[in-house]
Amino acid sequence: WSNLLLTLLWYYVICAEKGKEYSTSFSLAANLLDFPVQHIPTNSSFTPLSGNHTRALYTAVYGSPSGALVSLDWAPEGRISPCVAHPDRCYDNTFNFFDPDSYLSISALLYSGDPILIEESIKLIETTGGHVCLPGMEKKLNCSIGQIPHHFVGKNVTFRALSGATQTGPNIFWTLSALQVAKATANVSWIDSQLGRIRLSLNFLLHFFNATYGLINAPGSLWVDTFIRRNFTSDSNAMMVHLLREMSALETFVGNSSGADLYAKIADMIVVAMNKYLWQDDHYVTQLTVFHNGSHLIRDFVDYDANLLAVAFGVSDMTRSRKILQRVDSGQCTHRRPTWVSEKFYDRKNCNINNIGDSAVSMGRIGWADARARKQMAIMGDSTSGSFFESVLLQPILDELLENVWMYERYQCEGNPTHNNYYIEYPEVIAMMLREVYYGIEVGLVNVTIQPVLADMNYTYQVRGVSVNYDSHGDVTLELGVEGERMVTIGGLANDLFNVTTVNKWNGWTSWQLVGSCLLINGRHSICFNTTVGSSWRINVRPVKRHDSLHSHQDGHISSSFL
Repeated sequence: WSNLLLTLLWYYVICAEKGKEYSTSFSLAANLLDFPVQHIPTNSSFTPLSGNHTRALYTAVYGSPSGALVSLDWAPEGRISPCVAHPDRCYDNTFNFFDPDSYLSISALLYSGDPILIEESIKLIETTGGHVCLPGMEKKLNCSIGQIPHHFVGKNVTFRALSGATQTGPNIFWTLSALQVAKATANVSWIDSQLGRIRLSLNFLLHFFNATYGLINAPGSLWVDTFIRRNFTSDSNAMMVHLLREMSALETFVGNSSGADLYAKIADMIVVAMNKYLWQDDHYVTQLTVFHNGSHLIRDFVDYDANLLAVAFGVSDMTRSRKILQRVDSGQCTHRRPTWVSEKFYDRKNCNINNIGDSAVSMGRIGWADARARKQMAIMGDSTSGSFFESVLLQPILDELLENVWMYERYQCEGNPTHNNYYIEYPEVIAMMLREVYYGIEVGLVNVTIQPVLADMNYTYQVRGVSVNYDSHGDVTLELGVEGERMVTIGGLANDLFNVTTVNKWNGWTSWQLVGSCLLINGRHSICFNTTVGSSWRINVRPVKRHDSLHSHQDGHISSSFL
């Protein structure tokens, strides 16, 4: 704490204007933990045990992406480094990588619920988006109209990766990051201010769409810049399905039904085309190249990342998804740490500038795709995916986070850490795995979904802006900070008929509806209903016939309040 006080005093002394008097105060919460949460509810365990999700969430967010922010040095612009200062930073003087590093950072910062970190997320998006390639810049900056910078080098932007590659990733993940902020805030004025850039960024990607084949003809890799991947690639096309459906929701939110329909249609076209042209036996191939004479060439490394993305975002049906996961899970190195890059090794001739640094490693971003794939399998009715996710994907890295606070950039086949220490990717992925997969909470512009990955869940999740009390055999209550009307879907329920009441917490106004099951898979029901959400509203979901003898055990709890 003495070091923290010295840091705060240094900041105010250096930044104060000479000759003026200032006064300030600080609230310090000495909690013996790795994050600044002042109050820990008594029903939340903070012993250093596996499954301690509250501690893991805030250790991940405050220990890594928060410590990698360098916006103060570049004010008023937003900057984030791939590493925490220790005191040097990896990839020195480079910032705002959206391939997908900063997407992971922004997601984790938003999931903290901390207003200051949400503002930092907005600054990162606006800073990078503010340097999008516009007409007249192409020759000077060697870019294409609508292209999002790959990263900053000091004060300048570059549209090429460190390997020299041109990727789809920066545009895909910058756009998804902007949509993350839109979903987290539902701030209409901010969405309006960014809508032009968001559409411009997507148009850059759709410039590569080949309507004849129904696929994106990608100029490079999605998110591993050293790998040579181009033409009709599985990685970029699978991720585009997710992006286009998210964009369809945004256009619905702003009242552009024709745009929403168009993006949904293209997403569906890509799904059909991937299954027609890129599927081979038990997985999607790396790439398909079609020549002018009609001949074609398949190149394949059995990429785990692309195939997991295809499962995660509904490109593959249940039969094909099972085949993919069987192939992925059979790899010797796949899950020593989540998750290995590919079955076949990318040698020097298949890597940009002969760089094989990422050819034999596990990467956090692929672990996230893996986790999303297991969730999708659970939604489709696979009974083992939830426990696999918890024990194989989440728990090993969560334990390591709680033990060490900071984590390495990559892992070797033996499970040993490698590359840069104090890298922020794995902690961010842990925060995303908890929110999106374990607790299954997704708050969108049009839809809200509560779909935990495990069966028989009973948990409380309380983070500023999102409060969920979930009992798969009993009641569910929701309180959300975003305002407006949403289609709410709650899955994994043992009962099939519910009373849903939406109550205004300030004036007591109440609406009531009787809601039945909208989906039944493996004896578990989902319910779907429209309702009003926002800080003034509480949604209570109660089974009409409650079987007390079936109550499940307590599986998880996240709860905290900020300074």
